[in-house]
Amino acid sequence: MTDIQKEWVSGFVDSEGCIEMHTGKNSNMKINYFTMPKIEIPQFSSEFVAGWIDGDGSIRTQISPTERRKIGFQVQPKITSKQTGCGALNAMSALENFCKESGVEYNIDEIKREGNESSGYNFRIGGLSDVKTFLLEIEESLIVKQPQAKIMLNEIIPRMENKKHLEKDGFVEIVAWKDIMDSYKGGNNRSKYNLDYFKEEWDINYKVI
Repeated sequence: MTDIQKEWVSGFVDSEGCIEMHTGKNSNMKINYFTMPKIEIPQFSSEFVAGWIDGDGSIRTQISPTERRKIGFQVQPKITSKQTGCGALNAMSALENFCKESGVEYNIDEIKREGNESSGYNFRIGGLSDVKTFLLEIEESLIVKQPQAKIMLNEIIPRMENKKHLEKDGFVEIVAWKDIMDSYKGGNNRSKYNLDYFKEEWDINYKVI
């Protein structure tokens, strides 16, 4: 768990959580009862989910070649999070429940290691409307990745909704905003398909925003 996640989780336990001992019947135990420590926190809250995305999530725009588009490239907004270790299942459960409550389509893939044992999970949201809905729910609660969320919501998604990504000029505008989004902390600015690439590939003289 990252430092950011620890801050978020500790804050929620203090304000909304519950620390208790849970006791119940269990015929497998010698005394027919069991007891175990239990911590409960509100896993559907936008603040809780924002804390996970800030700590281990990614808000990005993927550019890739495709024969399905006239211009030969496509743009795909994505939200991803990789969770490993003992808290991975709880994190995925929280993200899954939040998406269901918000009406967001998502994918969760289990990460396997040798011996077919689970070592964690990959969480992904890829649809345009789903990315938009998810970010609108958590945007105000984000800290580290709020700049990326705002660019996605205010610049990239509106252009895609207006079909600008289907023409070269509009596509390059989106790539320019993608480069800015990737320059923030937590972004990945090593992408091959950046503004410089398309200015050369398509011989477009585009001024940086």
